[in-house]
Amino acid sequence: MSNLLAFESVARNQSLSRAASELGITKSALTHSIALLEHRLKLRLVYRYSPLVILTPVGHSYFAASQAFARRLRDDHYLKSSTATTQIRVSSSRGLARLWLGPRMNGFHAAHPRIELIVSAVDRLESVLGDGVDIGLRYGGPSLPDMMSIPMWEDRLVVVGNPQLARKARFMTMAEVISTLPLVQHPSMEWTTWASGLIPASLKARPRINTVDLQFGLECAAHGVGLAIVPRRLAQAHLQSGRVELINSHSIPAKPYHAVVSEEQSRREPMRLFVDWIQRQVASDSAAMAD
Repeated sequence: MSNLLAFESVARNQSLSRAASELGITKSALTHSIALLEHRLKLRLVYRYSPLVILTPVGHSYFAASQAFARRLRDDHYLKSSTATTQIRVSSSRGLARLWLGPRMNGFHAAHPRIELIVSAVDRLESVLGDGVDIGLRYGGPSLPDMMSIPMWEDRLVVVGNPQLARKARFMTMAEVISTLPLVQHPSMEWTTWASGLIPASLKARPRINTVDLQFGLECAAHGVGLAIVPRRLAQAHLQSGRVELINSHSIPAKPYHAVVSEEQSRREPMRLFVDWIQRQVASDSAAMAD
């Protein structure tokens, strides 16, 4: 069993060093365990170990099976022992991970100290389907076959800037804002779409900065680099601290935020606790924003 868990860790981490650190053993002991597993199975599972771990086609199939087994084993120990831990692997879009999930992690671990969250911040929706991910937290995106979509919240896109720039914008028409002030733009939150109906159709925004990193755009706004379009909820901490201000009350609907998880994963007790915790956080946020 230890050999199987060693292979699962190496294949998931795609690194001998990370897997050895996770398991608390040496790299040589790790490769020896996998060699024993291959000998017993009479199958080659790994092509090479450095610089990245490369699995054989059989290794990929065995990895999926070993992950399911390792997950069930950890969950079983977690449920039967008051000291055992288990894991949930979370894939989150970067803005959501950095601006919403990250600041709340202490609260989750205080409530569920025996559930370890392994979080990767990537914007590829496809990552929810593989790479050992248990649940994905996404901004928009298509529905996926054989996956459950659990609504989190619907947001509004607003424009923010540091206090000096935001106050300057309040005394200008939207056409003047877009044509004269520095702008920051995310590809999913375009200025022309946000200002539709408020500016001449011929006026095109020319952002000073284009970025796919929502937190980077928000920090640019906070430091006076330019005005940025952001989801209201993700910018709430910046707004409450006064680092940024709204330029006006205009907003448009944003794509919904939702959790993506398989039906099998949704039945896990640790996953149920994680999803319930997320929903309580969302409800608490909604109540605070309504006040």
